[in-house]
Amino acid sequence: MYKKYRKHPRVIEKKSQEDNPVMTIGIAAAIGVVVFAFLNGMVLGCTIKRK
Repeated sequence: MYKKYRKHPRVIEKKSQEDNPVMTIGIAAAIGVVVFAFLNGMVLGCTIKRK
């Protein structure tokens, strides 16, 4: 009569996000990185095109 397994297993929830060492950056910093990469590509493209 007694089942040794659970029909719906218990879900272990994470205590907090601070345990995982994931780097979080702000929206402004992320946009700055994308803009810098875009402008750097434009400059390199123009210099290669001139040669």
